[in-house]
Amino acid sequence: MLNYVTNISFVLGLKLKRLALDTWSTKERLTLASAVQRSGDQNWSCVSRIVKPFAEPNRPPDWFSQKNCAQQYGLLLENVETPKRKKRSAGSSERSEVEIPGERIVKKLTDERCLELERFMAESQAEYLQLLDECAAICCGDADDKIPELLQEIEE
Repeated sequence: MLNYVTNISFVLGLKLKRLALDTWSTKERLTLASAVQRSGDQNWSCVSRIVKPFAEPNRPPDWFSQKNCAQQYGLLLENVETPKRKKRSAGSSERSEVEIPGERIVKKLTDERCLELERFMAESQAEYLQLLDECAAICCGDADDKIPELLQEIEE
């Protein structure tokens, strides 16, 4: 019975670690996939060094260890759709090109990252325009009657 409990806690510990790996940001996963594409999937020390500078704030020191990078890349490979080969036509001499999984991962993550950056830019632009309107209102004296509300917001 004790051995069974130990095995369960061991499995649960692995699942907890695996869940932590799933929380990599799109930027980190894209950097990882690009580093693997550049350095290969056997050179994890190099991949780890490449990915570390792109870490999100407050990541633990071992977040981009060689083992974690290999496991995270394994997760990316598990979730990639493998394309089917195209059939050549009878008279065609051109070879059919098939994207390898690494290229497909990088392409998908690049698209995701572009969408994230576009959303961030739109939010930043909206915030900038709102601040610009508030500055104009302050300069014109239109915001004088809102000073008590602003003070209350600042205190909260």
